[in-house]
Amino acid sequence: MAIDVGAAILAGGAGRRMGGVVKALIEVEGVAILDRQLAVLRQLCTEIAIAGGDPAQLGGRGVPVLADAVPGAGPLAGIAAALAASRALHVLCVACDMPYLDPAVLRQLCAAAAPGVDAVVPIVDGRPLPVCTVYARSCLELILDRLDRGQRRASDVVADSRLRVVSIQFHAEPSFRNVNTPDDLR
Repeated sequence: MAIDVGAAILAGGAGRRMGGVVKALIEVEGVAILDRQLAVLRQLCTEIAIAGGDPAQLGGRGVPVLADAVPGAGPLAGIAAALAASRALHVLCVACDMPYLDPAVLRQLCAAAAPGVDAVVPIVDGRPLPVCTVYARSCLELILDRLDRGQRRASDVVADSRLRVVSIQFHAEPSFRNVNTPDDLR
């Protein structure tokens, strides 16, 4: 059953620690991470986009590929692009290097999105994970302001005292595991 939260896969990174490969296209258990994520997100959300990355490489999957709000500005630029393009009031943003997204975990995050909530942030072993967070469109202005000032850290946004943030505690949940280096693939 779809929920009233949009979704965006943040795919604009350069993958430097992976030797410059497009992390969204890395295969895990024979399937590209991007395709694994789309299969999960299609179970949850009616509106999905890919934020950042090359449309020629990432397109053709039945979802739009959005240009980052500020090229080269990291995940925050993808979050801004997703919020600007979405019709939903809240958007679940996930990094493209997370191959084991669990629908139950994502559903828990999305269920906490409500009017008046600016962000729903998983806290994994005591640390916020802003690249697997539900953001309200109301965050867009603050994010664009930060990008205009050269600030790029998504973690600073979810820590901003002006936002109403719901935090949900998790332990070493496989859903939040990411692939940043070749060692992470092993």
